[in-house]
Amino acid sequence: MLRTIIALILALVLLAGFTVQSTLFRSVNPGGAPLALASVETGETFYAALNDALAGKQAALLAGLLSPLFQDHDTDSGVVRPADAFLAEIQVMSGASSHARFEVLSVDASGNTLIAQVQRVESGTLEIAGLAAEHAEAAPHAEVLRVERGLVVDRWAPGMRWLDVTGPEQVTLDISSSLGVVTSLTRLELDESNEQAWRVAGAGIVLVETGSAKLLMSDGQTIAAPVVLEKGGSAAIPSGMQVRVRSADGTHVSVLRYLVSHVGESDQSHAPSRSGTNSSGGRKTELWSGIAYWTESNLVYRPTRIVLPANDTVLLTLPAGVELLAGASMDGVEVASSGSPVAVRGENGWPLIAEGVVALDADHGVWIEGGCDVTLRNTSSTPVSLMLISVAVDPGTD
Repeated sequence: MLRTIIALILALVLLAGFTVQSTLFRSVNPGGAPLALASVETGETFYAALNDALAGKQAALLAGLLSPLFQDHDTDSGVVRPADAFLAEIQVMSGASSHARFEVLSVDASGNTLIAQVQRVESGTLEIAGLAAEHAEAAPHAEVLRVERGLVVDRWAPGMRWLDVTGPEQVTLDISSSLGVVTSLTRLELDESNEQAWRVAGAGIVLVETGSAKLLMSDGQTIAAPVVLEKGGSAAIPSGMQVRVRSADGTHVSVLRYLVSHVGESDQSHAPSRSGTNSSGGRKTELWSGIAYWTESNLVYRPTRIVLPANDTVLLTLPAGVELLAGASMDGVEVASSGSPVAVRGENGWPLIAEGVVALDADHGVWIEGGCDVTLRNTSSTPVSLMLISVAVDPGTD
């Protein structure tokens, strides 16, 4: 409601400004033709074209409705961007699994200005890390469009709040044990020529949080071709591989490394450790280390990266028998479970059961057992990147 009021006040200010501008224009050019008034149909056509572009259809119609002088004004951040940046975001959003679109509640015209009441809605089933998910419903808000000669010259609106979900194909790990598996999640931060190296005793996953990373792998006999992963990219690491990771371009890169092995494996990467610098350079922070007890089972791991918008919430349904590991790129995320315990990495490196709502920061991961609903809420004023890994028994081993 507050955002709507602010937007309407902005609209009134804009209308006053445009009225003065129009009066001055006519006084200087008494013989000139008056500026064309904006029509409600223009606003409806604009949002229809916007929804088509969000649905992955050709964006040419939307681009054709924008003036060469078009500017998109983010009323949350104050950022102003040209048409190409606005269209680029729409193209990225069109590939999101949330299937966002704008429902037009009303459009009112005044002079060459349109005031639209719209609401972001999402269609289709949202899935995150193989889990059913619900994105918090957005409240209606006001947007202001300034139109000249049938083209949109300016748009004032809150930042587009959409859930960015990316993840590789599911990774099935053939790990069976009479005891269970040891898991760890570690952040590796590298600059310039620094690199981190390790051996994978069981299997692993690497995901890039920021920057561009170069991944080099060897089975001890042959060296695979280097793999470059950009922000949000990930790769599965087979058992027995010697792995090295470094910045692909010499700038700062942050990588999350997930490792899993049998209980009893001698891989030193799983030993609890504190944040610090190792001999190969860079900074290493262990977010999680613990043991999960599954017997004689093959496990299916589904890693996913999501970007949770500022002050936004997502709800995950965690079936019985499926467990979830989560780590965040920065502070500000609250984690709540409807009944199952939430474990967080303690100061000694081993898990501790936390009570109530858990404040997830950049240095601690959380592990949640199944049979509950999990709420992830971003309380900060900036988007937060989360790495989520769900773990379930392969149905074929039942």
